[in-house]
Order: sequence, then structure tokens, then C-alpha cells
Amino acid sequence: MNPTGGAGNNSGQVPSQDSAVSLVEEGNALEEQGRSSEAMECYEAAVRANPRCARAHLNRGNILFASARIDEARDAYQLAIDCDPTYAAAYFNLANLNCRAGEYEQGLRQYGIAIRIKPDFADAFVALGNALADLGRSAEALKSYQGALAISGEVTGQIPRPFVTSLFDDYASRFDTHLVDALGYSVPRLLREAASRMVRNGARFQHALDLGCGTGLMGEHFRDLVAEIDGVDLSPKMLEQARRKHIYGKLDCDEIVAWLERAAGESVVYDIVLAADVFVYVGNLEPAFNAIRTILPSGGLFMFSVEHLPQGSFELQPTFRYAHSSSYVCDLASKHGFGIELSEQIDLRKEKNTMIRGQIFALSRL
Repeated sequence: MNPTGGAGNNSGQVPSQDSAVSLVEEGNALEEQGRSSEAMECYEAAVRANPRCARAHLNRGNILFASARIDEARDAYQLAIDCDPTYAAAYFNLANLNCRAGEYEQGLRQYGIAIRIKPDFADAFVALGNALADLGRSAEALKSYQGALAISGEVTGQIPRPFVTSLFDDYASRFDTHLVDALGYSVPRLLREAASRMVRNGARFQHALDLGCGTGLMGEHFRDLVAEIDGVDLSPKMLEQARRKHIYGKLDCDEIVAWLERAAGESVVYDIVLAADVFVYVGNLEPAFNAIRTILPSGGLFMFSVEHLPQGSFELQPTFRYAHSSSYVCDLASKHGFGIELSEQIDLRKEKNTMIRGQIFALSRL
């Protein structure tokens, strides 16, 4: 690799400014291969070729930041901004660095500049929300997460993890009583009744997985029907509540699709997978269906609820929850090797004194 010019350039001359862009692209390709030191040589050569190359300064900063060379990285990001005061990514990366260093006020200001330059910068809204949450400014954090949702929720098919975590951490201590008593939530009970109709002669499931287990409401309803149950949830505080009930064999704090994909790669097996009021935060269900298929044996059950969408596939509602159509779920079931054992329309819970309609499904792995 020769970052100072072509293969035959041994003159030691500084490359022409026209070569800066190609040097940055070469450096990017090397970074993708994990060859960071060689990539840095390219970026430094690009800076020599064109000291006003903002991308080269930014990429230098990224490598320095990853190497914990904080002061040098900060200088590189600032040079990128000096070269291009409208470079939103440079403000964003500098904000990330400052927040990591505990300099939150500077970071908040820089996230704000990045968003003003690029109003559809969803990652900046999420990062700003994270920083505000770290500072205990929950209401402002949620507003920032909502900004990210308004931009990316429909496109990505998934509500940003920090939004869900913050929401349920704040809700954890009053979750059970508020959801069941005030909102009339009955999905765990209805799924349990449906499961009872599908087993005979007092049979029990050996190993259950409760996705988005929250405080353990599903575990409470299913514990007499399963020998062992594991749970996964994004909210540490919800998991604290679930742990106190002594229902679960294992509880993991993770995003459910990431956890499922990892479990699929590790050949983990469950004979029933449960997901009550979880997919309202995951619009595109295909990755989940694909991973769940791999952890269920033939005949294993996949039981879950969704909010009802009359037509289409999935749609982000004004409540920042997704609704899914029955036809979408049926198409996914067919595509991923599931048979539909049960599909029932139900009342999910109250929303402003109106019951939200939904469906529960029981699918069997073919």
C-alpha cells in the first residue's frame, strides 16, 4: 500500500490535491478490512494533499477516537468542522466524543447543531436522547427519541432501543398495577387460556422463552404449564421486577431480535416462544420470524399478540406503537414454515378510555 501516490511514486513529493478524494476512499476500503493503521496513512496523505479535506480529518478523528486518543480525535473533528462548518457528521462525532468524556453540555450543543444542519439526522436525535437520559432529563430525552421515531420509525421498522428502554425503566415500578388494573390489559391471560386448549392430558412445555418479558406477567400465567422459562427484555428495571418473582431460569437484558439471532446461531432450542405486547415496538417482523423458526423444533409453538391493522403490512401509529395486519402475519407464517393454529381478535388494553383492538396468534413450526 502506497498512500503517497501511485506505485511508482518514490519522489517524496506531496500528492496533488486532486488525489485527496481517492486517498480517502482507499482509506475507507482499508478500514472495512480492519486495516486501521494503513487507513490512517491514507487519511494523513489526503490531508497533505488537501489540508481542507474535511472527510480526511473526520476519518482520522474516528480512528483516533477508537484508539482512545481523545484529545487528538477532538482536534481532528474540530479541523473537519473548520474546513466545512456545515458538516453535520463532524458535529455528531465530536458530540459523541464529548459525551463519552463527560462533557455533556458541549455534546448537547453539538448534537443540536448537527440536527439544525441535517433535520432528518435520526442517529443524532437518538444520541441526544441518550445524553439527556444520562443527565436525568427524561422528558427531554423522550422528546428527542420521538424525533428519531418521526424520521426513522417507518423506514427501519423498529422503534429505537433507547426510546423503549427509557420508557419502561420509568414505568417499571408501577407497570403491573397500572397495566392490568387501569388499562384492562389481559393478553397474558388470553394467551395462557389459548395454550391450555392446545395441550392434552396435562402435558407441559419443557422450555419456554418469554420475549419482552417485562416484569414477568407472562411468566406468572405460564409457570404451571412449563418446566422452565427464560426471559429477555430491554429494560434493566423491568427485569429487576421479574427477578423478584423467582419464575425465570435465566433473564437477559437485550433487544429481542439481536438476542434471537444470536440464539439461533448458538443452536438454542425452545418448545414454546411467547411475545405478549412486544411486536408493537417492532414493525418489520420478518427477522424475528426467521430467527424464531430456527430455535423451535417441529411442532413447537410461537404465540404472540399484535395491534390490529385493517390492511397493509405494518404501520407506526400516533401512539408510537406499530400495528400489523392479519394478512401480513399470515404471509410471514407461510414464508417461514409456520402453520396457523389459532387467530383471535381481542381487546388489548384501554387507550384514552377506548379499547385498542388486537389479535393473538398461535403458530406451529412445521
